Amino acid sequence: MVAKGAGRAVASLASQTIEFGRLTATGAGGVAPTSTGSITAASIDSGVNAAHWAVSSAGVFTPAAALSVGPYTLGCTFTVGGVSGVAVTITINIVADAYSFATDAELTTILGISTATTAGKTALARSGTYTARTISSKSWASDFTISKHSGAPAIFQGILLNECNHFAVDGVEFFQDVSTAIALFEYYNNSNNITVKNCTIHAKYFDPTVNRPIDVPSPTNVTGIYASSGNPGKENSGNITVTNNTLYDLRTAIQLSGTGTFTVTSNTIHTICEDALRILGPWTAVPMPTVIIEDNTMQDFYATYTEDHPDGIQFGENQGTGDMTISVKRNAIVQTIGPVGNALQGIFGDFDHGGYLTGIIQGNLVVNYAYAGIQIEDAKNLTVDANTVVRWNHGGSGDSYQPRIFVGNETTSGTHVVTNNIGEIFEVGGSPTLTPANRELGNDGATLSYASTFQGSGGGGTGSFVPTSIANAIAIFAPRTGITAGAIPGYIS
Repeated sequence: MVAKGAGRAVASLASQTIEFGRLTATGAGGVAPTSTGSITAASIDSGVNAAHWAVSSAGVFTPAAALSVGPYTLGCTFTVGGVSGVAVTITINIVADAYSFATDAELTTILGISTATTAGKTALARSGTYTARTISSKSWASDFTISKHSGAPAIFQGILLNECNHFAVDGVEFFQDVSTAIALFEYYNNSNNITVKNCTIHAKYFDPTVNRPIDVPSPTNVTGIYASSGNPGKENSGNITVTNNTLYDLRTAIQLSGTGTFTVTSNTIHTICEDALRILGPWTAVPMPTVIIEDNTMQDFYATYTEDHPDGIQFGENQGTGDMTISVKRNAIVQTIGPVGNALQGIFGDFDHGGYLTGIIQGNLVVNYAYAGIQIEDAKNLTVDANTVVRWNHGGSGDSYQPRIFVGNETTSGTHVVTNNIGEIFEVGGSPTLTPANRELGNDGATLSYASTFQGSGGGGTGSFVPTSIANAIAIFAPRTGITAGAIPGYIS
């Protein structure tokens, strides 16, 4: 597109589309079109309802009136990179039931609108970094969501929910370069119906060049998603969904506690110093939660200090009543970085204050360097089916642990079903158990060898098993055992 003036060069700004939430306040949510040079003048020359818009000399568009459903097609003229008279078409698409914001102050204004008005609505961030904030005493009837505009790298330094209901974050990034204890997304004081989805959550915490956290010599507890205890009478939050997120460079990725239903699905977690998923019960005598943990991948655990004690999935302390019902299916927990200082428990559960774990653990792949492959100390009517638990680098350097499948070793109730698994040692109710439906690897009356179980790159049929990634671990493993249900449903046919 040629600018005014003989011989002028082609302009560095082309016709393009931007978007705004229809509920955006006048003067808020500003955005400039993409250009390769600085915009120093701009005007809106034509378009139906062009008076709904204002544009600054820097080319920043904002609403000048209440918006219609759109789209708006505006004929505009810009001065870009010193070139004047650049005539282009700016199309503005309108997002229903949404607010646009470009600053912390604009988000604060949106959050100040009554929850009756903003329930079910979305606040869309422009590109930028937004400071950590606390959101208090907000109870929406349906989810209020903070998300971002298409293509906008929106970074939040932290969100803390205090006594909030029906809140969601979707598709944003959480990041802080921190050396003090922090949770990037935290909720407490009876906050309920919380959703975290499609987000990237990380901190500048781990330095792989020295194989330890950066804040040496004392580790800092940097957590990705954290449910903390509340004030007296408000101790137990609940009903959280965490799905399709990526979490890394953290000490602990996710710690949930409280009551209701916890749903953790399809997340990718790596480069962690302690637990990928730490699931606790309530802080007071209210019913235990129901917990769904399915289709997650977890790898690269660095236990760099004596106080680091990594688990893929840990069920722990609680003061709740009744039993915790769990569904733990199709998760891959794979240690790829070797044994030195990096022992990893796969799936571990131990309740010190009563209650049992009941439900199903099925189709999980655990490749670790510790005794506890799948170890549930307090179990009731628990099904452990079609899991594969194998040791990192069997037969190679540093091979001294035998990861096991333990069910009900401290307290046990009802009848457990332990079937179709591959592992090295099986114990149910504190007694060694090996039923014909399970396959045992290793030394204790082994019914098959590593060499006859693994094949392909990295396995080599020799018995050595050193995966370099989760995908590599799944590719290497090929069951030759005739297990009816298959070793890893959902991963291996």
